[in-house]
Formats: sequence, structure tokens, C-alpha cells
Amino acid sequence: MASLKVAFLASLLCMVVVSAPMAHAAITCGHVTSSLAPCIGYLQKGGSPPAPCCS
Repeated sequence: MASLKVAFLASLLCMVVVSAPMAHAAITCGHVTSSLAPCIGYLQKGGSPPAPCCS
């Protein structure tokens, strides 16, 4: 039973080490602002969204 726990912990550690380089950074406030800026008029007044808002 102890060897099963050791094997499980070793495989869990391997998964954590392998997946760590794949982690992505969080979205910054600046990125959100620049992404939503073309959409402000559409969000406030409605209508059809401008092309930059959909890109």
C-alpha cells in the first residue's frame, strides 16, 4: 500500500513539473482596456458592433 502512495505522489509530481512551463500569465488591466476600447460605443448605445470590436 505504501508503494502505491509513493507511485501516486511521483506521478503527481511529474504532472506538475511537466505542466508548469505551459502555464500562461494572467490578463492585465491594460490588455482588457485596449481590447474593449473599440467596443465602448456599441456597449453604451447598441446597434451593430464596429469591425475593430469583433477582431
